[in-house]
Amino acid sequence: MTTAHRTYLDGGQTMRESLGNRHGNRTGMIWFCPNRSTLQEASGVHRLFRSWGGEAVYVGHEDDVNIGAVLAGIGKPCIVKCSIPFPRDEPYHPKFAARFFSQFIGNDMEYTEPPAGFDLRTRRDVQASEVLEIIEFSDPRFETLTRCSTWPEHYWIRP
Repeated sequence: MTTAHRTYLDGGQTMRESLGNRHGNRTGMIWFCPNRSTLQEASGVHRLFRSWGGEAVYVGHEDDVNIGAVLAGIGKPCIVKCSIPFPRDEPYHPKFAARFFSQFIGNDMEYTEPPAGFDLRTRRDVQASEVLEIIEFSDPRFETLTRCSTWPEHYWIRP
């Protein structure tokens, strides 16, 4: 990314609203897909695999002729498997005992894992020791985890 591209992003209304909002909703957070079914929900994850910078950056810029192709050209789609301590996860850590217990009665439940809309996030850096593996788009496991070859064409990932 050139200095001009960075200046363009920094000065844009979309970035100011996404990152600098009064609630801080997207500032300093890392978001996670908590289960494999989330990775198979094309409508929820295809954009993360297509553009660099996460939702706060690509929203409003994907179709922008000045920066969209630049964001899409940075990096390559990957799945980063992490193991983060429960107390570090912000929205759900008080409920982990109930979620853990539910695994024991999963056979009796209609839905055995959270739905695709279930998110996890943290405001702290993920330590290198918490990264279990990185699965690149070219790795057959990427397809196994996402089933992206079965997604509708408008969701396809083009690395």
